[in-house]
Amino acid sequence: MVTPGRGYIRPREGDGFGVIAFKEDRPLEWRYPELAFLSGCFRFGWTSEMVPVKRIGSDRTMEAGALTNYGFGRNPGENFQRWKVMNIPEEVTLPGEYALDGAGKRCWLMLPKGAKRLEMSVMTDVMIRLSGCSNIVISGLEFTCSRGDALALAECTDARIEDCRIHGMGHVAVTIDSACRRCGLSGCDLYDLGAGAVELGGGDRVNIVRGDNYVEDCRIHDYNRIEKLYRVGVVMSGLGNRISRCELYNSATMAILMLGNDQTVEYCNVHHVCMDIEDNGALYHGRNPAQRGSVIRGNFFHDIEVPFNVRALYHDDGSGAVEVYGNIFRNITSPPVQIGGGSDINYHDNIFLDLPCAAVKTDGRLKTWGADRLVAHRDSVALVDGPAFRAHYPEFASYYEGDPAEPQRNIFIRNVLSNVKWAFEKVVWSDHIYNDDISGTANFISRMEDNWKTDVNPGFRDPKDPLSGFVEHPALLDVIPGFILPDLSLIPPTSGVSSGYFASGDGFSGRVGGIADELHTPAGRSLQ
Repeated sequence: MVTPGRGYIRPREGDGFGVIAFKEDRPLEWRYPELAFLSGCFRFGWTSEMVPVKRIGSDRTMEAGALTNYGFGRNPGENFQRWKVMNIPEEVTLPGEYALDGAGKRCWLMLPKGAKRLEMSVMTDVMIRLSGCSNIVISGLEFTCSRGDALALAECTDARIEDCRIHGMGHVAVTIDSACRRCGLSGCDLYDLGAGAVELGGGDRVNIVRGDNYVEDCRIHDYNRIEKLYRVGVVMSGLGNRISRCELYNSATMAILMLGNDQTVEYCNVHHVCMDIEDNGALYHGRNPAQRGSVIRGNFFHDIEVPFNVRALYHDDGSGAVEVYGNIFRNITSPPVQIGGGSDINYHDNIFLDLPCAAVKTDGRLKTWGADRLVAHRDSVALVDGPAFRAHYPEFASYYEGDPAEPQRNIFIRNVLSNVKWAFEKVVWSDHIYNDDISGTANFISRMEDNWKTDVNPGFRDPKDPLSGFVEHPALLDVIPGFILPDLSLIPPTSGVSSGYFASGDGFSGRVGGIADELHTPAGRSLQ
């Protein structure tokens, strides 16, 4: 393995091309540079891309051989602007690494110690496709070793996937399309996936028809191994769907991308995600004020310790109209909540614990640098606005009556901040104002009351392990009578970071930035 290092990225031949300089001699010795791919965040930290290598020069530079979506370079040296080179035979030096030559039909690999079987698949189609089916149960099966998806459900009703193990897939584990009703996964283990895990659609936002599709009691981890850009644990879309009692962890990017309306995310254990993404969140909710009515309750977000600008919950670019309560946020490097200029966001009865930063970050971006987002907002609203939508969301009229650029009607009440450095980080243009104002109207919050900021244990048996439960009479009930204690028994226990893709050192970010093939695989893992 080559010693990690960012090198530098400079533009060439317009926005889409780039030349990357490196310091070491080792790439000059690679015999098959035509097999190599550059992978990384070349401009923005929220978009990872992969392009072939055009050439490797004796001047210690390598040139990208294809366009990228956003060009190369922004502010050189930013910690997320890192890269790696993949698919280099000479760099197959650790058990589980491999490189492929598709044209030459060759594979270089080093088998993990104790491996007894090697599986390679050329299958790209879906393993099981259900279309127009009703009252189907798929139970107790193992899906593995494919370059495509495991299951795809289209126009199904009451189809259930339960107690299945889905791993070793090159793409997504399960897709549930927008025409499905009351379909979902229960008790499944999803891991070792080339892209995301579940695409959960269903419901009609225009006519306000619920999908009632779900992912419940599942363990989802070690996904987006190959495709990273917005390939998340669960993508929610449509209206009236649910994620319940799941553990999501060990990922370069988001755990949940929450789109659509009237969605529910409840009693999940989310940790060690967003390990190699910037300007994002473990649960990302963004950029459309018409996506309203969702609830995020009773979840445990913890141990997201990365040097990047990431959140547990990110309400991006004016998104809002969501209720957030009964959640615990612990041991997160950046403010676990960011409200990016949105309105009608209600945070109540949450616990913020052991944070070296502010609990909540707020801004009024739609009145400053993000004013151009309002054009896209109006287009998004027009797609769903109508009699059914307005009847279901009567408060939505205020979007037009007021100033949509001004954060309004945001609420922060009955929240506990224990061992938290600051209550708020308020951003006004580029100025960051850190403060402990937890009452009144400030920080782009319209109503703040009955919050408690303290350095004492608010009432956990073990504050370092909140899932251990509350003491018989938690102190927070004396300070905030009527505080809604979350039912911790509904949250699945923490499994710990797996021995898979992000196992070494401080995780994924420990290897990104070097020149090496980094497709690490544990014993028994299939190769896609």
